[in-house]
Amino acid sequence: GVPGVPGSLDAVPAVFSPAPPVGVPGVPGSLDAVPAVSSPAPQVGVPASPTVVTDFPARDPGASGRDAGGGRAAIASGGGGAGRGRTASGEGLGGRGKPAAGERGAGREQTASGEGAVPTEAETNRRIADLRAELRSHPVHGCPDREAHARWARRYAKAEAQREALDRSMRRRTGSLIRQFDQISAVLEGLGYLDGGEVTAAGRTLARIYAEKDLVIAECVRTGVWAKLEAPALAAAVTALVYEPRSEAESAAEELDGAVRPVIAAEIDAWSRVAEQEERHGVSLSPGVESGASGLVWRWANGATLARTLAGDAMPPGDFVRLVNRVVDVLDHIRGVAPDADLYDAAASATRKLRRGVVTFDPQ
Repeated sequence: GVPGVPGSLDAVPAVFSPAPPVGVPGVPGSLDAVPAVSSPAPQVGVPASPTVVTDFPARDPGASGRDAGGGRAAIASGGGGAGRGRTASGEGLGGRGKPAAGERGAGREQTASGEGAVPTEAETNRRIADLRAELRSHPVHGCPDREAHARWARRYAKAEAQREALDRSMRRRTGSLIRQFDQISAVLEGLGYLDGGEVTAAGRTLARIYAEKDLVIAECVRTGVWAKLEAPALAAAVTALVYEPRSEAESAAEELDGAVRPVIAAEIDAWSRVAEQEERHGVSLSPGVESGASGLVWRWANGATLARTLAGDAMPPGDFVRLVNRVVDVLDHIRGVAPDADLYDAAASATRKLRRGVVTFDPQ
């Protein structure tokens, strides 16, 4: 403003406030209601002030209500024009104190651009009253047990969601089990353990073998791979179907009896036949034949001490004892399904030769 010049803005501080409009009550021609506005546009009379709404000097009472002379309030973003007051959106006030968007009615809140009007308190109260009336008019509103009914409805919804989840899980698992059953059945059909869904004599033998490589063991029994073997050689041959190396340990195969080498090769052939059927029908392959520890068990079955048995090998004594016990377990199964007395006797003799010393130690 220009201090001392009549009609100019003597004091125009920059403010931004949602407080009630400011005017000069009782002074004719002054703005009785000027809403708070905010605008980034330049102000009239006050450079670089974001918003102007404040004190206005009295105007000459004789001036016309439409006169653009002194005393007429100027809002910063109004953009001049003979002192005509404007809101941030550029709408003329015309001395009537209209809101920024031209809305009538004191008390309505508006943003600086005149958009996004917030409902008045009266409108909010009317909406709440309408919702309460709608609630009271609901058919079950007057039911004395409505809260209990609501609790049971929540329980029902929760139980129904759990039931649907269980149904989905059951369908998924059932489908997977059926598919696996069909695949395994196809493998057994291909190897002759099933015939048109009927269990064959070889299948009944397989049903009595409980081991990880049960199919390979059954194949060896059926095809006579272990026929005429001595007890230590049978123990070494069975070890190749039990042992699972942890690392590339040094093999003791050079000390195997000459009769054992071709038997292990025949075991590999039996495993190959099983693996071929498993791969054809999408079944996980059975672990292969591993003869890395067969020499150790062969030494032990021939009466060597534990130190002599493990000499030059990295296998810990505890692992060796566990391996021998697993071999004994498979020998028991072989003895139970042996097709002749020779295999039965060899399996029983091998079991006796292995169960000695630390192998039979029971810490309890």
